[in-house]
Amino acid sequence: CLPNRSAVANKILMSPPSELHILGSGWEGKYSLEDSLAAGALVESLLDIDNGSIVLHNDEAFACKALWDQWKKDPELCLRSSTHGQRLCRIGNHDEDFSCCAGIDQLSVVPTQSEQGVLYAK
Repeated sequence: CLPNRSAVANKILMSPPSELHILGSGWEGKYSLEDSLAAGALVESLLDIDNGSIVLHNDEAFACKALWDQWKKDPELCLRSSTHGQRLCRIGNHDEDFSCCAGIDQLSVVPTQSEQGVLYAK
């Protein structure tokens, strides 16, 4: 499940960095559609909350936002259509996983890394 996008965006904007890089982890060293979908959701929230100072500086950010715009009404279908989603469908019934992973703004905590290797729920 995705953390509450507004909570994540607000946390970022509390101490806005001069540059923000949103990096997807990918899958086995390759591009991951679902990472880009999540990045696009976060970009949209940042732009919605921001007072106009956020500027997208690369095509990747625009592409992630466009991907989110395309699928935000049915993110689960996007996840199922992705290469990783298709792999999960082939190995068994993962309906609950898809449903959970497509959930938007369901978590009330924002994972925060305060030191190397340690994440805190804040």
